[in-house]
Amino acid sequence: MPPTRPFGYPLDVTDRFRERTQQAFGARVLPEPPARGAMLDSQGDVRNHVIFGAVCEVYRTAYLTAAYADVIDLNVLRLKDTATGLEEDAQRIEGKITSLQQTCDALAATVQQMVSFLGVLVPGWTTRQEVELGDEMGISMPSAAELELNVVFETERQVPGFGHEDVITITPLAGTLVKRGSIVTVVLNLEG
Repeated sequence: MPPTRPFGYPLDVTDRFRERTQQAFGARVLPEPPARGAMLDSQGDVRNHVIFGAVCEVYRTAYLTAAYADVIDLNVLRLKDTATGLEEDAQRIEGKITSLQQTCDALAATVQQMVSFLGVLVPGWTTRQEVELGDEMGISMPSAAELELNVVFETERQVPGFGHEDVITITPLAGTLVKRGSIVTVVLNLEG
């Protein structure tokens, strides 16, 4: 079912044609009901009021059509303004995201410089080999030598749950920020 419109629609939406229509036809802008009864005069011609009514109907229809077109134009302009506004918002947001990314990158670089200047984080080594050589790739678990840490090894024998030369404890704890050249105590398990 199509939506119902108020009595004055579309002239209640657009002011462009309302004044002209009201001047020409008074407050009522909807078409008058068709004339009924005798429409010819005694000579067989169409009566003047019928002709006038038909002309008024044409004018009303023309004004209403123009008003509908104006409503369409207003909606198109509103949509364009909305689209332009959304595009401008998207550009602003994109600019802010880029700015935030640059700020985060700069902060990460600063933190990295501070860490390398001030000290290093003690890795979470799990074996003697990682302490001495780093992990296989040498990326996530650098060796003690790469970090300029002085390692003191201590040993315990046959600790349950640990293999031969597995790291039992690290002091200071893994993840602690220490100066380069610091002493790190690593307790290893020995089998046999």
